[in-house]
Amino acid sequence: MKTVRVLLLICVLEALLVSCTDSSGQSSVAVENSERDNSYEWQYRWLKGIPCRAPCWENIVPEQTTAEQALTVMRNNPLVSNPDNTLHRATPDLGFLDWDWTGNPRTSNATEGTGGILLYHKDLPINTVILISPLFPHPFTFSEVIQAYGEPSHIAILPVKQQDKIYYNTYIIYLYNGFVLNTRTSFEPDISIDMALEGLAFFEPGVNGLSTYSEKLPDQMVEWNGFRNFMYYCRSDNDGECGVN
Repeated sequence: MKTVRVLLLICVLEALLVSCTDSSGQSSVAVENSERDNSYEWQYRWLKGIPCRAPCWENIVPEQTTAEQALTVMRNNPLVSNPDNTLHRATPDLGFLDWDWTGNPRTSNATEGTGGILLYHKDLPINTVILISPLFPHPFTFSEVIQAYGEPSHIAILPVKQQDKIYYNTYIIYLYNGFVLNTRTSFEPDISIDMALEGLAFFEPGVNGLSTYSEKLPDQMVEWNGFRNFMYYCRSDNDGECGVN
């Protein structure tokens, strides 16, 4: 079951189905800073450089930290509970581990952790981590990310047609910091500082690292040129069209 689940996750990361959406495909509404639940302040550690800055996350660095080292870090992290006691094979080339957040255990019949997933090289001489995708209870606002890391290097807005309806996958890419955030909406996204971003993944900075998150994204992204309207950044593909709903 876990192998199937991770294979699905890899596809999900490429298709941006990791975003938190309701049954209509509408993204969560941006959360104002004043409305934050202080009990979840720990999820903002990475934005404060605690304990390290991206692409490092919780002392795990893509293409530097080995899978065994990452597992040790997870076991010693008080925010983490129930990290996999073993490293699993996802594909012939990739392995994975997942974890729960402390105070938020998975249900007895769940096959996935509440905390996220980490992918690593399986058969290289040194099985280094290639991608870290933590799951958080609340979205981040674009303004929170900009305050910590400045404006992004690239953006991609890609329409996807599903059951005769167009959904918009938006990727905010910090190529040289080694992370990407995303969201998915059933409406044309408003590229503003209040935009809610639900998905997050860390990778080795650069195009090769981004391709571990999505092989297609390096060819689909465009350089960030400030806050523009939706049509300025949207790029149509075979599944949908910009501005059509």
